[in-house]
Amino acid sequence: GDREKAIPALQRLVEADARLREFKGVALLALARWQSDAAVPYCTKALTAETDTSHVERCIEYLAARKVKAAIPVMIRNSEKYKETVVRALGQIGDAAGKAGVKAYLEETAKSPWVRAPGLVAAINLGDESAWAEYTLLLNGKRPEVKKDAPAKAKKRNKRAKAAAP
Repeated sequence: GDREKAIPALQRLVEADARLREFKGVALLALARWQSDAAVPYCTKALTAETDTSHVERCIEYLAARKVKAAIPVMIRNSEKYKETVVRALGQIGDAAGKAGVKAYLEETAKSPWVRAPGLVAAINLGDESAWAEYTLLLNGKRPEVKKDAPAKAKKRNKRAKAAAP
């Protein structure tokens, strides 16, 4: 398509009123694919606004695709409501400023290995080498041992060993 004509049209669609809400996500996706920063101000503002939140997740995904590091603090503030989307975005941006948000997600999902997967990928993207081992176990169908579970598992192993001993 004609990039010079399409980008301003997509930007107008993103910034249009609520009647065109269902098209905003598609327009943001197209702007990200065309590597346009035209919607960065709009999406940054949308993350801080309390009014229309119907397209906030698409804005988070768009800002991540554009690797907008300045949006990291705003994303982290939105992480309570859009946990997985934000953690994926932080990993995609790949800036050290996102480590705190990813760490909080991993701590919160400590007992749910498959829910942790997006956080582990984000941590790997942020350079956390220790996340590789846990992610590899997860991909191999094994439940990684969570630090909180370690004492209970050790106690069960000791009981079984005592019961099996003659």
